[in-house]
Amino acid sequence: MTHAHITTFEGRRYSQPFQGEFVLYEHSVLHYEVRAFYQRCGNRDKTERSAPCACAVAVRSDDDVVIIDRCNSFTDGEPRLLKVKLYQSGSLTAATTVIRNGGGLAYEITLPSGTVTQVQVKEDHLNVLIQASGTDLNNTRGLCGSYNGEGDAILIKRDGTDYSRPGQRPDEFSKSWRLVLQSLLTLHTVVLL
Repeated sequence: MTHAHITTFEGRRYSQPFQGEFVLYEHSVLHYEVRAFYQRCGNRDKTERSAPCACAVAVRSDDDVVIIDRCNSFTDGEPRLLKVKLYQSGSLTAATTVIRNGGGLAYEITLPSGTVTQVQVKEDHLNVLIQASGTDLNNTRGLCGSYNGEGDAILIKRDGTDYSRPGQRPDEFSKSWRLVLQSLLTLHTVVLL
C-alpha cells in the first residue's frame, strides 16, 4: 500500500480516496489486526488537492499493539518526529517480533502466525506492506482483501457481502472498512479490556 493505492493479497489494485481510520487486515479467527490512519498528504499545506495517504499504522498481536505514527508530520512548516509506541499487557505476545531497520525509517512486525507487516517511513506518509502467511489462508478481511490463494481478488465488505463492481475506486467497499468509534490511539485500551 502506497499513498492511497492498495494492492490486495490476491493482486487487485485500487485507490482508497478517504481520510480516517481503516482496517487493512484482520484475521477472522486469531486476534491479529492491522489498521491505518489516512490524512491528506503530498504537500505541506494539506489542501483539498492533496490525496490521502497512510500516516499511522497500528498492528495488534493478541493483547499487544504497536503504533507507528507519522500523522501531522509538519507543524508550522517544520517536520515532526516519528512516534513509535508499544502497548503491551505484561510480556510481548510470544513469537511476536518488532524490528527497527534503516536508522528508524523501516519497521518489520511479525505476528506469531508468520504474517509480516513492513512499514517504510517517508517524509509525510508511510508505505505499508502486509505479507500473508499460510495461517491467513481463507481467514483475512479488510482493505487488503481476502487471501484465498485463488487469485480471484474478491472484495468483501465489513458486513460480509461481496463487492463485485469493477473499477479502480471501490468506494462503497473502502467506506465499509472505515472505523468511526475506535481510534488508533485508543485501540490499546479496547484490546486490553
